Amino acid sequence: MKSKFYGKSVTNIWNNVVRYGVVRESKEKNGWIYVKCTWIGDEAYEKDISLVCRLRGLEKNEDWVRIDKINFVDIDKEIKKLVKLSYSIRQIDGSADFDYYLTDDNNSVKYAEWT
Repeated sequence: MKSKFYGKSVTNIWNNVVRYGVVRESKEKNGWIYVKCTWIGDEAYEKDISLVCRLRGLEKNEDWVRIDKINFVDIDKEIKKLVKLSYSIRQIDGSADFDYYLTDDNNSVKYAEWT
């Protein structure tokens, strides 16, 4: 049986970098819940953890992350926030292209939804 966390989108902060992932497995150990995720575009983390392990003479062990180290994410809400942020930045620097934000082909968020 799949856990209630299976397929949930999550973030994890590593060295001030936001990692995005999808929960694939979960388990309980010593009173804590751990999740194993498929991480998206995670090259910076992989490179950093490889360097740390090499410098410390360690082997990278399991990819389980304690559940208090991740945040569950509503992708649609995050996209809307990022669209607003992008629009605000473009408005400040004078490069706002209102037609871009009003075109459904360019994003799935309508202007009226985020103003």
